[in-house]
Amino acid sequence: MTIKNNIDNAVKKGELIIGLKSVIKALNKGIVSEIIVSLNGRAFIKELKLIAGDTQINEINESSKDLGIKCKKPFNISVLGLKKKANKK
Repeated sequence: MTIKNNIDNAVKKGELIIGLKSVIKALNKGIVSEIIVSLNGRAFIKELKLIAGDTQINEINESSKDLGIKCKKPFNISVLGLKKKANKK
């Protein structure tokens, strides 16, 4: 699946974690499957790599404004986390 598809699916399911602080908290809880960083969020990559462990970090060539639009939010998004899928019993 492409990053765009992953974002679209997370938007539909309400599985977005928006913002650096929220993504870091979610990483510490182990609930992030993927991190997406916009052009404007590249300064945070070093910090995220220290915390992310084996969680995939994807840099996209879109501005934080474009990422906000893609996530159907009225604000810019520099760092976005996608929640892990819950295990169904």
